[in-house]
Amino acid sequence: MPGIFGFIRKHGADRQANEALIQRMGEIQSHNKHYTLHTHAEDWFGLGLIGLPVPGEECFAIDRECNLLAAFSGYIYDFQRLPAALEQPTSHKASRLTQIYAAFPDRMPEKLNGSFNAAVFDLKRKAAIICNDRIGHWQLYYFEDEHSFLFAGEYKAFLPYQYFDRDMDEAAVLDYFNFKMILGDKTLFKKVKRLRWARAIRYCNGRVTIEPWWEYRFPEESKQSPADLIDEAHVLYQQNIMKQCSGYDHVIIPLSGGLDSRMVLAHAREAGLHPHTFCHGQKQSVEVKLAARVASEAGVENHSLVEINPQWVVDFAERFVWLTGGMINTGPAVLLGVASQYGLNASKSVFLNGLAGRTVFGYGYFNERDISTILPWSAKIQRLRTLLDGHFTDDNYYRIFQPQFRMTLKAVYDSAIEAEFAHYQKASNLFCHQRDLFALENRFRKKYDQIDVNRFTVHDHWALEDDRTIEFYLKIPPRLKVSTSRVLLVEGLKRKFPHLARVPQQHTGVNLFTEPSHAVLKAKAYKKQLMYYAERFSRGLLNLHDYSTYVHYDQWYRSHSGIRDFFESVLLDQRTLQRGYYDPVALRSLLNYQRRGGNAFGVLSHFVSFELFNRLYRDR
Repeated sequence: MPGIFGFIRKHGADRQANEALIQRMGEIQSHNKHYTLHTHAEDWFGLGLIGLPVPGEECFAIDRECNLLAAFSGYIYDFQRLPAALEQPTSHKASRLTQIYAAFPDRMPEKLNGSFNAAVFDLKRKAAIICNDRIGHWQLYYFEDEHSFLFAGEYKAFLPYQYFDRDMDEAAVLDYFNFKMILGDKTLFKKVKRLRWARAIRYCNGRVTIEPWWEYRFPEESKQSPADLIDEAHVLYQQNIMKQCSGYDHVIIPLSGGLDSRMVLAHAREAGLHPHTFCHGQKQSVEVKLAARVASEAGVENHSLVEINPQWVVDFAERFVWLTGGMINTGPAVLLGVASQYGLNASKSVFLNGLAGRTVFGYGYFNERDISTILPWSAKIQRLRTLLDGHFTDDNYYRIFQPQFRMTLKAVYDSAIEAEFAHYQKASNLFCHQRDLFALENRFRKKYDQIDVNRFTVHDHWALEDDRTIEFYLKIPPRLKVSTSRVLLVEGLKRKFPHLARVPQQHTGVNLFTEPSHAVLKAKAYKKQLMYYAERFSRGLLNLHDYSTYVHYDQWYRSHSGIRDFFESVLLDQRTLQRGYYDPVALRSLLNYQRRGGNAFGVLSHFVSFELFNRLYRDR
C-alpha cells in the first residue's frame, strides 16, 4: 500500500544517485492521481512518503535545528506516556515525531497510538528508526543486501534498485499453494520480508537491527461482568470513532448483512456522524436487502448499492495483482470496481472498515475446545490445518501439480505450520490465545489486509481500533471470545443498539433476540448441495445463483465467456506451463471441470494471480 519508503546506503553513495532512486521508488507507487509525493535524499539515505494527503496534517517534516527528518503513513491518533506538553493534540504530527525522538530515542514507538508506519532519520548521527504499530495493518516490507537496506509499503518499490534480487522464495511458493496465503514474514521474493507487528528497525554505526518494541502477553483475565465490559468498550469505541473521522468531509461505511459493520455504523450514528453507507452485490442478494434494512433503521440518509459487474473479475485482475503483490487470489479484484463507484472526494473521505472486528469487538479465531493448556502439539497443528483451509488440499488438489513439486508440497505442509506457530508460544499457556495470534498474523493480517484495496483509493481505517482496544481485547476472558457465540458483540448490540439487533443477520436469517432454527440452517445447507449437483449434472448448462451471498464467481465463470477466455488464456499459455509447477493434463481437466458445473474458481484464481505476479514482477 502507499506510505513511507526509502533506503539506507551502508557505505554511502552519491547524493544525486540517491535522489534519482528515491524519486523512482515513489513514481512506481503512484497509483492514484490524488496522491502527493515527498522525498528527501542525502549521501547515505533516501526517505519518501506517497499517498493521499491527510486533511490538515503534516506527515513529512525536517527539523533543521535538531537535524532530524520524520515521516509517517497511516494514522497517529494521539501520543501517550509523555510529558503533558508532548501529549497535546497537534496537526504537526511529523514535527512532533522529531520532538519525541529527541527526548526518547529508544522508546519512540511506544509513545504513538494509532495504525501507522513511522520513520525518523538522525542526520547528524547517521542513525534511524523505522517502526510500525501493535497490529501492523499498514504493511511494510524490507530488503537487504551488502550495499543497502530498503523499505516500503509495497515491494514493487524495490524494482528500480539496480541490485534487487528477484529470486523466488521456495518456502513462500510452497505456502502459497498449500495454504492459499504465505505464512509469517515471508514474501514471494527470497530476500524480501514483511515486517511483523510492533517491530522497530534501527540503523546505527553502519548496522541494521530489527527487534520487537512490544510483544503480546495475555494478562490475568478481567473479573468484570459482560455488562461492565460492554459499557467499557462502548466508551472506547465512541472516543475512537471521533478521532478516526475528525477532519473529513465524508464518512464511508461498507454495510453487509452481518454484525461487525452494523456495530461500526451504530457508533458512527451515536457519535452524530452522517455516513454514506454502501453495499455491493446484486439486488436479489439477501445481504443487500438486509444491509438496506440496517441503514434504514440507523437513519442513514445516503445508502447506495454498488452492483458488481462480473466483468470486473477480468478488468481489474492485473491491477489487483500489481497493487497487492500477487499474494492472494484475484477474486477480490472486483472490490476495485466497487471502490471506483463511491463518487466521493478521495482525499476528504474516510473509509471505516469493519474487518477489524476480531480484535475490536472481542471475539477470536477459536472455539470452546481450544481453551486448553494440555493439548498435545499434534492436536494443535491439526486444528491450525483447518484454520488454514487445509480441507482444500487433498489428493484431488495436489494432482494438478507436477509429480516432484506435488511431493514437496505435501512433505512441508505441517512443518511450515509448526515453524510459524512457534512464534506465539510465549504469549500465553492457553492454546486459544496462541491460535488467535497465529490467525491474526496470518489469516487476518496476511490475507484480509491484502484484500482491503480500499486503502489505495480513500483514507482507510480499521474502525474503532487503537492501542486501548487491543489492551481491552487482551484482558477479555476466553469464554467470552469464542467465535461461534461472539458474546460481547452480540450482547453489545442487543443492549446498546436494540433497533439494529432486531434486523436479521445474513448468516442465521434471524435477529439477535431469536434463536436460529437448526432445521432451517440444515435446509439451507441441503439447498446449496442440491444446487451444486444440479449444476454438475447439467454439465454447467444450469447456473443457479445462491442469493445468500453477494458474489457468484463459479456461475460468472460459466456464464461470461470473457472470464473463461481470460483464465484459460493465462493458465494454458506456454509461459505459464513452462514454469514447471502444473501438470498440463490435470490443469486442463480442472478448467474443464469448472466449465461443466464445478466449483474451482478459488483455486483457478489463485493460479492466475501467481502467474500474473511472475509476469508483472519477475519477467518485466
